[in-house]
Amino acid sequence: MSGSSATESGVIHGAVHVPLTGLVEHLGDLDPARPTVIYCASGYRSMIAASVLAAAGFADVSDLLGGYTAWTFAMVAS
Repeated sequence: MSGSSATESGVIHGAVHVPLTGLVEHLGDLDPARPTVIYCASGYRSMIAASVLAAAGFADVSDLLGGYTAWTFAMVAS
């Protein structure tokens, strides 16, 4: 979708950016049969988004704990 302050620190390669505020409107753009990992900058919004997707029938939804911040820290540490 579009860039925002949520993506200023970066994004994970291959990720599809859908802001939480537009998630319900974009459910049709996503495949509920594919495993889906949700993340945000710190982990709070992604927890909400994962719940929304699960309620919408997405079978395999995971939340990246700690968000993009934890992801980048793990990549630097490895």
